[in-house]
Amino acid sequence: MSPPARGEAKRAARIYEEILGIEPGRRSAILGLARTGAKSGEPKAVAQALLEEASKTTEDREGQALRIRAAQTLATVDPSRAMTLVSSVLTRDPAHADARTLETRLHEDAGRYTLAGESIRARIDLAHSRTEKVKLWLALAQIQETQLQSSTDALQSLKAARALDPQHLVPPAEIARILTELADFPALRSALENLAQTATSPEERAMYLVRAGEIEELRCGDDAAAAKLYVQALSL
Repeated sequence: MSPPARGEAKRAARIYEEILGIEPGRRSAILGLARTGAKSGEPKAVAQALLEEASKTTEDREGQALRIRAAQTLATVDPSRAMTLVSSVLTRDPAHADARTLETRLHEDAGRYTLAGESIRARIDLAHSRTEKVKLWLALAQIQETQLQSSTDALQSLKAARALDPQHLVPPAEIARILTELADFPALRSALENLAQTATSPEERAMYLVRAGEIEELRCGDDAAAAKLYVQALSL
């Protein structure tokens, strides 16, 4: 938007604000303020208009949706106010999906990673599709490993994702990576054997058994155990 047009939008927004100061419930002024606030790049004006509209609606679902739209508008300019709005919606409707998503984002942006993890865990419980649950388990695992420094919790989340979708490539790769970085070779060998048990094809099962055998042979120094694993792999 050009500077003159932006200036006109700001003047229009001030006029709508003056009208609402005299007649707070005037719908045309509320909607006008939302439009002009968006055009002039004033998120607080947009949020104010959305909240005014929410206070006037008699439909609870619509009111909650408007409050979350206001919170989304405020997320980068007034995150504290945005979180207050999100919390008010979740108090009334703990299963509100958009509110939970924004809650996670606000906590992450503020570095509140423990709370972000709790928010993602709540979203997992609320998710209906397997795909969405797996995506959220992976997001939780990333926070647990990189931000909360808890490889143990990250591994549990990755195992939960693996249980939901054995064909997804990320969980087994990440499980192996974390255990390798921890140099916990007995646990890595055990994890590879478990991955072999839940493999979806003979080729995949053989791959995990061979890798487990290599860990036994090269890292744990147990040639006999390694040989048994190689035999299992060759028999597939």
